[in-house]
Amino acid sequence: MVKVEFNLSNNYSFRVTGHAEAGPYGQDLVCAAVTGIMSGMLNVLDARYGDEVAIVVNENEIKINANTSSQEMFQDLETLLLQLQTLELQYPKNINIKEVH
Repeated sequence: MVKVEFNLSNNYSFRVTGHAEAGPYGQDLVCAAVTGIMSGMLNVLDARYGDEVAIVVNENEIKINANTSSQEMFQDLETLLLQLQTLELQYPKNINIKEVH
């Protein structure tokens, strides 16, 4: 299962881990969707905010930590959350999202 932990209060952060296990490795459409959403947003965050955001990509883990509390970044991260929540509605056995503080 893909697990998403997010905090959009004072310290904007996201952590995405795991594998959806919705199909064979390399053919898992849920993982492909998560990867596409995350890759697109990482490109946006890097291009728009540079040093204002720390991005760490490891095998089976992506971490995003904001070094700013700008309204624009909040809106971008809220967009990321909404995209992932759409997947969670369609595939609740494969992706789980929770807010952490």
